[in-house]
Amino acid sequence: MISNVETRIDNVFSQALNIFQEKMANYGTAWLGLSYLGFADQIFIKAHRYKILVHIKKRKITDPPELELFAIINYCILFLIARNKKTLAEIFNSPIAMFESPPQTARKRLLRHYKREISKALDLQKKKDHDYGSAWQSLTLEGLADIIFSKVVRLKQMLLSGKTPLDDEDPDGIAATLRDLINYSAFALVHMQPKS
Repeated sequence: MISNVETRIDNVFSQALNIFQEKMANYGTAWLGLSYLGFADQIFIKAHRYKILVHIKKRKITDPPELELFAIINYCILFLIARNKKTLAEIFNSPIAMFESPPQTARKRLLRHYKREISKALDLQKKKDHDYGSAWQSLTLEGLADIIFSKVVRLKQMLLSGKTPLDDEDPDGIAATLRDLINYSAFALVHMQPKS
């Protein structure tokens, strides 16, 4: 039987996918122009704003903090896809993809890879949930904001030190950190939802 928490996490990822599709309709594939550090900086900006909003609870821009978490999820997924140039070539099959509206076939391939990355993040989440005993459910939003922010700082440090994002086997590597960020952002979003 699927738990209420699992259902809520699945709902978070469904919402993230919907937001991603809306953004792609509005902005196309501009993200293809980001370098590894460009992705890290985008994630840093979102994590920094989320941390500030959670801790000071005041804002002058009306965008809710939840949007920052969805953006972190989506930028992490795009980074995981974009880190492999062969994958990008397979998806878009065009050297000028960022300047053109992707054909329907490319959109379908991109969504397939997007969903694959969600599955990998969920697989990691289930393994860690088993070993840590669902400890994340006892964390505060402030604690989650701090964890997310510190992981992004660590991500930038790894990239600046020359660590490659292509290693999927390193449990402390860039890919693992990106998947942790996806999962911690999902946990924070679950915490923000009213409990049914």
